[in-house]
Amino acid sequence: MSSATKKQILKKRRRAHRRGIVAEKVAEFLLRLKGYRIIVRRYRKPVGEIDLIVLRNNTIVAVEVKLRKDLDKALHAVGHIQQRRIRRALEVFLASNPQYSECDVRLDLVLVTSFLQKPLHMENAW
Repeated sequence: MSSATKKQILKKRRRAHRRGIVAEKVAEFLLRLKGYRIIVRRYRKPVGEIDLIVLRNNTIVAVEVKLRKDLDKALHAVGHIQQRRIRRALEVFLASNPQYSECDVRLDLVLVTSFLQKPLHMENAW
């Protein structure tokens, strides 16, 4: 692979990473407006990762944020393996944070298709 091609790939990855961070900020803003409190951003453990962990009333929610050009692609962007990794990461989070042991648990999805449109928040996505 030529160095020009490597540079193009790196540039594309950096751009996608920056857009993903902006999508997470958009999702965070939406969730705050809905009354959620942000507990952790970008929670990462060897077993998996979670974009946002939020709390509302007595419910801890693991939120996966997906940025895609259209809603259909965004809906199908979280496969079974990723769902399992998110669940495992949430289990690790709950085990290391006993203050949330009595909370209900939910897995949500926030789909961002454009920074000009309101994101779609899907509760109990899986």
